Amino acid sequence: MSTNPLYASLDMLISPVTALETVKDKKGWWLVPFVLCTGSLVGLFLYYFANVDFAWLKETMVDQMALNKDMSDEELQAVSDYFTKTPLLWSTTIGGSLVVYPYADVFDHWYDCARGYRCHYTQQPDLRC
Repeated sequence: MSTNPLYASLDMLISPVTALETVKDKKGWWLVPFVLCTGSLVGLFLYYFANVDFAWLKETMVDQMALNKDMSDEELQAVSDYFTKTPLLWSTTIGGSLVVYPYADVFDHWYDCARGYRCHYTQQPDLRC
């Protein structure tokens, strides 16, 4: 049985059933795994942008936009001028960190519906499935 949220996060890897039974009635224990997952994701983004050849990345992204033929040459040049390391790094890191959780929740809901589980929030059969 876990005595604090950090041990509960570790127990999720070792004995998930026990960990879930422990945290079922605990308030606020969600914060530690949330911070660990978000911190890991931010760390991966920062590591990637610290090691990627940025000139290659910028050229590849602008070339892909040019292939779509939706943008004029002036617009492509403006995008290319905007793509510096700092704005791209932080927009990707913050956006990627914030977007992943709502998508995970939606996919979890779809998975539960596909398996015939009840809605997490109401414990009633979910008619939206």
